[in-house]
Amino acid sequence: MSIKSEEMANMVMKREWSPSCQTDSSDHKVLSSVSTLSCSPMEMESGLNAVMHPSSDITKAFPSDDLKCEEVNVPLPSVLCPACEQKQGSKLYSHLFNMHGYTKAMIEQVKQSAKAQWKESCASLQCELCGSWHTSKRELKFHKKSFHWEISEANCIQCPICEEEVQSHQHLAGHAEAAHATYPGQYKVESLTFESKEKYEARQIFQNWRKETENSKVLRWAARSVEKRGDRRITYYRCSRALRTPQYAYRMNAKKSTMYCTAFMRVTENNGTFQVLCCSDHAGHEKDPQLLAFDQESENVVVSLLKEGFNINQILEKVKNICGENGQLRKLYHATSWDIRNIAMRNRLQIGKRHESLNSNVMERRADEVGSLQDVIPQLDSVTEDLRSHVLRLKRVPNRDVADLVGRTVSVLKEQERTLSAMCMQKNAPLQLFHEAMVYAPKRIDTVEFASLNGVAIHFVVVLSKDSLSDRLPWPPPPEVGAHTHRMQKMSYEDARKVYVESMEQPLAATEVNSIL
Repeated sequence: MSIKSEEMANMVMKREWSPSCQTDSSDHKVLSSVSTLSCSPMEMESGLNAVMHPSSDITKAFPSDDLKCEEVNVPLPSVLCPACEQKQGSKLYSHLFNMHGYTKAMIEQVKQSAKAQWKESCASLQCELCGSWHTSKRELKFHKKSFHWEISEANCIQCPICEEEVQSHQHLAGHAEAAHATYPGQYKVESLTFESKEKYEARQIFQNWRKETENSKVLRWAARSVEKRGDRRITYYRCSRALRTPQYAYRMNAKKSTMYCTAFMRVTENNGTFQVLCCSDHAGHEKDPQLLAFDQESENVVVSLLKEGFNINQILEKVKNICGENGQLRKLYHATSWDIRNIAMRNRLQIGKRHESLNSNVMERRADEVGSLQDVIPQLDSVTEDLRSHVLRLKRVPNRDVADLVGRTVSVLKEQERTLSAMCMQKNAPLQLFHEAMVYAPKRIDTVEFASLNGVAIHFVVVLSKDSLSDRLPWPPPPEVGAHTHRMQKMSYEDARKVYVESMEQPLAATEVNSIL
């Protein structure tokens, strides 16, 4: 080794982390960490078999030491080799395999023994609720707060009646049943199991039970937290009238009227099986259905009425009729105008305006109200001839007569098992019926009749335009008809009649009729 190499070897240092940071007065230069780490220099002998020795001649301190935060180091338990009793740390198993010839089975036994020894050394850091192990008290506290919110600390829940402290909502229900129950079975904690061969069937059974219980007990269970343990999924529910956590007490309003309530539910889902532990009785507040939240079924009822075009007063009257005398405990019965407005805003619906997406129940109810589909001609040929004979000779058609003609046509199409998804049943807007007939005609009628119906629909648009009825339509025609309507309204009545007569004299296919327009 050269002299220069020996000089460089003498300056080699090994950094070790220690509570303080020092420097050497000689030529040795020492680097220090910025945060809480410090270093100790090492002197190295020259030669091929160099040996490093710690240096004790360093007294200089760095100015950054004053900026360092205090750190508490918790030493990990040392791992000793069971064969030679040397400290090996994380390389213990490789050491046993390479140096002592341990097999995999023997190494697995050593692992289990070390794991048991580690658990015994930190037995106070085990969660007493789920049995999980943690490396620090802070981690254990965070675990309890996240996954066991009802028992984050011992005796942290107060009884809303007598203010006695208990450990969990389950203990709170048991305390209320023993000390405050006014009749047998009040505040009783129930344990139920819902299972089925199919996973979705068990979920549906559980949802039906939950809906019936909430309606009968004037209750809404709100999800508080979710925990996953392998294949199990545990969901914790609390009463919606109780605060989320005590620190939100300053935000308490009329709906959140109590700190704690005995109503709770814990649902454990595992491979299609639902295990429920719950209490459905309230403590600390009165049963008031007006302060509950809307369930999905009740909101769907309001949405369907909004799509039909009813105003707020009509909706409030209809929901009371839907609930009936036995439905006064439901939130839907006590709906307010603000509730209707909020639901309309969430679903982006305009109050008082009919929307296209009407379901079959709405269409059937509208058909009964109008009564224009009572006289049905079963034969499609007679309906087509009837349309030809009437529409060609009429320039101005009364609404009732037009509704009868179009109603019979649509009834025949309905008998062909076609779903009319956007059929309009308003008394003053029979044009939509013709639109539906034209849209669904090519799917159930041959080319000749489609051309005829298409011509009738075009001619009818012109008549309505002259009668100024198209301005009062609740919505524009379907996309398949919108282009034809816009094109024909720019024609004169004579030109439109000429196009129609040509289509009657020489039946055309659908594409040819569209090309004429």
